[in-house]
Amino acid sequence: MHFKDFVNGLSEPFRLNSVMADADISLPRFNQILPQILSNAKLHPATQPAHGFRVNLSAFALTASASVVMLQANHADLIWAPAASNSPQWLLLHTREAAEFTDNTNSCTLQAGDLLLIHSSGSASLRPHLNLDCTIVALQESCVGHRQSLFRQACNQRFRPDSGWAKVLAICLRDLNEPFMERIASVPSDQAVCLDTVRLLAGMTIGQNIHHRLASRSPEKNYQARHNLYTEITLWLYLNSSQISLTGEKVAREFRISVRTLHKLFRQFNDSATFAMFLNDIRMLNARNLLRDSLLGYLKIGDIGWLCGFSDPAHFGKVFKKYYSITPGKMRDIARGRDESQASS
Repeated sequence: MHFKDFVNGLSEPFRLNSVMADADISLPRFNQILPQILSNAKLHPATQPAHGFRVNLSAFALTASASVVMLQANHADLIWAPAASNSPQWLLLHTREAAEFTDNTNSCTLQAGDLLLIHSSGSASLRPHLNLDCTIVALQESCVGHRQSLFRQACNQRFRPDSGWAKVLAICLRDLNEPFMERIASVPSDQAVCLDTVRLLAGMTIGQNIHHRLASRSPEKNYQARHNLYTEITLWLYLNSSQISLTGEKVAREFRISVRTLHKLFRQFNDSATFAMFLNDIRMLNARNLLRDSLLGYLKIGDIGWLCGFSDPAHFGKVFKKYYSITPGKMRDIARGRDESQASS
């Protein structure tokens, strides 16, 4: 997903500031540009036709199928028409201003900091109480991958970032600011790291939200408490997976439960992974991201393994190859080669 810079004709991160562009950017002109970045999206005057239209737009491609869009506008609503293209998008939205969201069937009030998942197949609108100010991660269908069914269950759902995985995701999206995106704009491996992180956090946030909704309808009184405990454990594992010799016994002691209860929670709330598999998934994702991070090229492979919870470099290499079918060193070489070829071109 490469964005054409309407100013200089280069395939670069796209930026538009109507104050700088002055009279060259009117609302109709802007609405010719925006759908190139967000499928079937337009701004609509909140009241009378806008006088002194002001907008700031930054768009950065993460991969060929994902992008980050930062949008600010005064006295305007953001609306989507149903996508007519063959490339529908999932839009993960983080709003920094209170707004009303409406789709075909319902509406909800978003508070500053709330998260929202939208699919471009339906019509929707975002009406800010004051000014529009949001960050949107646009993911093509192919980019969502095996999380398709999970995303469909959470479509047009509001997530409050007050605890758990939603809080971590909200912090991540808030940190996708222009200075950060400027740094990684020319480094494909860093962009892939960013995308992997967003997808993981979005998947965990959505899964947490779905179980909360199920718990609210469950006649079993302890269901909600057990799921809250499971969420706390998975979040703790995400934040502490670098600990050496992290075992089920240690985690059970941390949360003052039995090892049997720990494994029972994963059987109940995780259809795809046991405790050991979940911990290994996080460690391997962290290892891959650390190996591809252009700022960490000075670290030895053994250091990467240590940062991911492996005291033995040989064991780390064996587990990594079994997981990704290549060695950690080869993973780093691939990332470096891609980045160098991008820089040379």
